[in-house]
Amino acid sequence: MMKQFDVEPVVAKWELHSVATMLIATYGEDAERTAEENLAIAIAEEHEGNETVWTGIITQLREIRKGDRHGQA
Repeated sequence: MMKQFDVEPVVAKWELHSVATMLIATYGEDAERTAEENLAIAIAEEHEGNETVWTGIITQLREIRKGDRHGQA
C-alpha cells in the first residue's frame, strides 16, 4: 500500500531517469539493490522526500531495463 504524502512531491522525471542511469553506470546489475536499500533507509527514517525520490528512481530503473530488453536505448 502506498503511503499518502503530506504534500504533492515535485521531482522531474528526467532527474529521476538521470540518477537511475548513473546508478546503472556505477553499480551495473546491483543498481536496483542499491536503490532499494536507499528506499528502505528512507522508509525507516520516515523521510517522505527521500522515499519519493527513491521510489521514482526504482520506477525509472524498471523502465530502463524494460527498454534494454526490447533493444531500445
